[in-house]
Amino acid sequence: MEKKAAVIPSTGIGDALLMMVASHALFKRGYEVTTYHPKLSELQEWFVGHRFAPAASLDILQKNDLIILQNNNSLEVASLFKARLSKELSTLSLFYPTYKEGKHPPLSSQDRVFDGKKTMVENIAEATASLFDEKKSSIDNGLIVLPSLTHRLHRRRVAIQPTSTDLKRTWLFSSFLKVARKLKKEHFQPVFILTPQEREHPIWKESGIEIPFFKTLSELAAYVYESGFVIGNDSLLPHLASNLNIPHLVIGHLEDHMRLWRPGWLQGKVLLPSPWIPNVKFFRLRDRRWQQWISVREVLNRFYELASAC
Repeated sequence: MEKKAAVIPSTGIGDALLMMVASHALFKRGYEVTTYHPKLSELQEWFVGHRFAPAASLDILQKNDLIILQNNNSLEVASLFKARLSKELSTLSLFYPTYKEGKHPPLSSQDRVFDGKKTMVENIAEATASLFDEKKSSIDNGLIVLPSLTHRLHRRRVAIQPTSTDLKRTWLFSSFLKVARKLKKEHFQPVFILTPQEREHPIWKESGIEIPFFKTLSELAAYVYESGFVIGNDSLLPHLASNLNIPHLVIGHLEDHMRLWRPGWLQGKVLLPSPWIPNVKFFRLRDRRWQQWISVREVLNRFYELASAC
């Protein structure tokens, strides 16, 4: 009988793309894998042979021979952890991007703590392989580009994601506008990638920069694949670009964080605040006001470096 496995990423779409590395590794080992995520089914045609579902009940999860859960300190994770303690989910393996004793529950032999010096992609690949006592791992997440598309067809199109799910990781909106307008003057084609809710904000509607509309994640992926470059915060778009082999620039806030969370397929460029900015305890100027320590000129210069190398 074919073994069954469940992979449960965090709710972010970028997280789901990363955790597909685990799903695909299990898929290649012959497991019938279901990846549980509310939006990933919109990329079904890009992940041939994979199964997706929005969520799973405890009864459904209990039918799996292996469950891999990405820890995000949520109530859902806590609930599933309690189910393991009560022996209801004995096959649960927790993947911790970061782990702190006292904050997180005691580890079991099934859990894995990631190495902060490696990317999430590398960590997920190695952690999954280690569940089977294997050292050889693969960062392939099973994504297959649709044959009708042409890689970087619009080489001067720059897809920019000026938002993220966390304002603490988001560069200044006004600065993104200045970057886009400058690129437009330089005969690039900047476009803003926004959710339907975000695109209604006056700062974007009145920007004079194109805002394409996408009905599904598949349409977004196709658009990014045929774009020349991507610029964005530490969010979905740079991870998608990396997965699709598109040159990209990430504007990040913390070096330690970005060492782990930078896109891990195609290596792009990462721009961080200068390490010389004071970050002493109680003040944390670099952490709290990092957006002001990265200038429009720095972003443009790093982008021009990226563009000249392609």
